[in-house]
Amino acid sequence: MLVSTILRNQGAGGVATTGPNAKVAEVAALLAVQPIEMVVVCGPDRKILGVVTDSDVMRCVAGCGADAHACAVDVADVMTRRVVTCAPEDDLDRVRALMSDRGLRRIPVADGDGRFLGLVSMRGALQQQCEESEFEERMLEQYFFGLGYR
Repeated sequence: MLVSTILRNQGAGGVATTGPNAKVAEVAALLAVQPIEMVVVCGPDRKILGVVTDSDVMRCVAGCGADAHACAVDVADVMTRRVVTCAPEDDLDRVRALMSDRGLRRIPVADGDGRFLGLVSMRGALQQQCEESEFEERMLEQYFFGLGYR
């Protein structure tokens, strides 16, 4: 199964993007109102520049102390710049193994030019693979017992 399959099946839900000049407070607001744990930072051409997780925001806020203005920093100052991505034509098993090896819960999908296309979550990948396995099991059962061939 390919990453493009899971992108097609899950739609655009649970994905948020922002620009590098957005403030950490803006990203915190996005994380607070949407059921997401990561915001992808993109340039005007939708190329992935980095990611900001809920943990990044919490670290920034925890470091603010009494200086409330310290959290008005740009997202570019707290984002992870070396982003692990995958491509739509990548095998989902390989991407899931990569996520497991790196301890990632989600991974951005980018085209050949590095433009953001969507996110693959570990949960979504596992769910898709379970559904595919269940379908294959039903097909094998029908074949083995001769169902539908009468």
